[in-house]
Amino acid sequence: MSIQTQAFTTIAIPTRTKAFITTTPTQPTQPTTIQTATSDDDDSWDFDEDYSKTDNDTSTPTPQLGINIGAQLEPLSETQAQDLRDEATSTINAAFDDRIAEIANLKDQVNQDFQASKEAMQFASDLRAKEQTEKLMSKIDTISNEFLDKNEALRMGTKLAASADRNMNGSGLE
Repeated sequence: MSIQTQAFTTIAIPTRTKAFITTTPTQPTQPTTIQTATSDDDDSWDFDEDYSKTDNDTSTPTPQLGINIGAQLEPLSETQAQDLRDEATSTINAAFDDRIAEIANLKDQVNQDFQASKEAMQFASDLRAKEQTEKLMSKIDTISNEFLDKNEALRMGTKLAASADRNMNGSGLE
């Protein structure tokens, strides 16, 4: 199997295969070729050189993939390294700016939702206040009408007595 790409790529091969990489980094028009060969031996992918000893712990080897692409790449010049840092910085800043803008939009959306909710609650409160005011006025009218109905005879007697007194011009039974 052979895979060809135009850029340098780190490729993880999940099957038990041997991988061979050939590159030509000085000529970007030539593709990188990765060739794999399968083996019937289950342990063929597990080479002794895939493990290296660490300085601190010699009992546990660290697995290596057997591919050292960095050794095949030419080192970057100072300007290339600076350009790469600048590009990475601008990409990170753009990502942060996008997230900050997203957070600002979310904040605006929450504020708009809050204002709409606040207005709806104020409208509902006003409707409840009007309804309670109408209920109170209705109770007051009912109580006033009941009071007037209960003492209507007394009031009519008082009105008749006042009218009679006025008609007699103060000369009454006395």
